[in-house]
Amino acid sequence: MALKETSLGVIDKMSRAELKHAIIMCFEYAPDATPIDRLAVLQEAQFYMRELENRRDSRTSLRDLILEIVVILLIGGEIILGYYQGRNEATASALEYQVLTNLQTSSSATASTLTELQATSKQMNEAVQNELAVAYEVSLNVKFDITSDQIIITNEGRTRVSLWGSKVGKSGIVMEKVPRTLTPGVPYLITGHEVTTGLTGVVPKGGFPPVPFVMFIKNERGEEFVARYEFAQMLMMGPSQIQPIMLSITPFEWSKKR
Repeated sequence: MALKETSLGVIDKMSRAELKHAIIMCFEYAPDATPIDRLAVLQEAQFYMRELENRRDSRTSLRDLILEIVVILLIGGEIILGYYQGRNEATASALEYQVLTNLQTSSSATASTLTELQATSKQMNEAVQNELAVAYEVSLNVKFDITSDQIIITNEGRTRVSLWGSKVGKSGIVMEKVPRTLTPGVPYLITGHEVTTGLTGVVPKGGFPPVPFVMFIKNERGEEFVARYEFAQMLMMGPSQIQPIMLSITPFEWSKKR
């Protein structure tokens, strides 16, 4: 059973129950799929799971904002109440001591509330920073088209990234004079003759060794990353298949190492 195609607009309208159902469908479909389709299905499931996490983080941020507003209103109400109470009781000297006691209690409560507000503000700031980190996260989908000897790179993140250089197989590092902008969802092609050369011909004993593929990336905030992949030949019936394997996408200031 093939999974139906979706779009970003459709995913935005999906409920949490529908997202969870889509994840279950992906995992049920994956065992019977081909290795290439299985990787795509598992990546699709990961995307749905990330959407669930993003919605949960959004609700947490909204909850913290509401709590902060409630605390501010309570402080404001308490200050107003204390003001009117103090003005009314100031005319009676017999109640002066009680007024001072109430003010002391009110000050203690206000200090406690301010402490809680500070903690809430810190949590909100951490939530915002986490949301920004997710927004600028580098997520790339790499495929290989054996018919045209081309590496197909698709940016699956939320924001644009720039490709500054790459290295395929045993060839040297090729740095771009002008960085290539990878817009989310738009494929970018790189010549992959080194991949075809390394994985075709007479099969050596033990099979072909994987062909490494490295990219030097910057996100929109200028943070530098190194993306490492390998291309391996799939041993199966029918035409030869070349499968990309993601090893890592890690922060690394590669520009300072050149």
